Amino acid sequence: LWTQLSPPSVMGTADYTDWASHFVDHQIGFILFRVRTDPERMELYKTVNGGTSWTNIQTWTFNSDQWLSGGWWYPDKIDILVYFSDASHGVIKADHYCLPCGECGSGFFYTSDGGSTWYESAGMPTPTKPGQTDPTYDVSIDHVDHISSTHLIAAGTTGCNVQGYYRGYFDVVWESSNGGANWVRMTELERQYGGGTGLGASSSGKAVAFFTADPVPDKMAVRNSGTGIWSAFSDSPYTVSSGITMVGDHAWLYAREVSAIGTEGIYESSDGGSTWTFLSDHDPYDMDFATLKKGFGIWGNQSSASMYVSYDGGETWLSQL
Repeated sequence: LWTQLSPPSVMGTADYTDWASHFVDHQIGFILFRVRTDPERMELYKTVNGGTSWTNIQTWTFNSDQWLSGGWWYPDKIDILVYFSDASHGVIKADHYCLPCGECGSGFFYTSDGGSTWYESAGMPTPTKPGQTDPTYDVSIDHVDHISSTHLIAAGTTGCNVQGYYRGYFDVVWESSNGGANWVRMTELERQYGGGTGLGASSSGKAVAFFTADPVPDKMAVRNSGTGIWSAFSDSPYTVSSGITMVGDHAWLYAREVSAIGTEGIYESSDGGSTWTFLSDHDPYDMDFATLKKGFGIWGNQSSASMYVSYDGGETWLSQL
């Protein structure tokens, strides 16, 4: 049974066209809005009753003078990302102004009190080619997940692309052990382009990350739970288009394209992403599993979608809306 809820009253108005949301559980959730009218600002809303009511808990007002000085952080208003590992700990992607292909600051705001107070992270360390002293390039964070409330993982890319100048492109996995205050570069793959297509992590310490490749398949890196070490990037037989969802060491993905011996559809892993088994030929736009058997999926696209539920781990799906 599904019940229609009321989002913050600003949602859908002309000035609040850009937003991103994240729910911690069935009661606590957050929505970050970009407001384009003067003064331009980012507004964070929170619900503690499943979306029945919302409260504005934080506002960042854009100041162009501070922005141009390069020393002032502001939530990323193009690629909006908000993520909470529990009711208290969360991060919001942030950056500050720099010249194209210059030394850019990119990282997170982080909180440990449910969003009442925010601090700036120390930034995201970026890789360079051996023997080179390239600047710290722009960082794009595509996905965030967590092993514990304060142990976070981020997947994204670095690189410079301006007026035909391409340099510093890497696919990167970072980890933070203190709730987003500091980040360590764990593994990277030098690229000319790219983007994270999926990231999943479990409380056991296993994790798997996928990155765009051309031609297919994607590139994949897997985290060992015992050592905390990420494997070297390797070819995957899949092009992931639904992200990764994990319950314990079990993971699911939808592969839009696969190698010649594979079949497009949903795949499951029982070992944290090291090996994958074909499950069904369904094609969800997005999906998430609550238990090993129960999962929810969206078919269609952002403008026209239908909700489905599975009670057998993703083999069959029943229409809900």
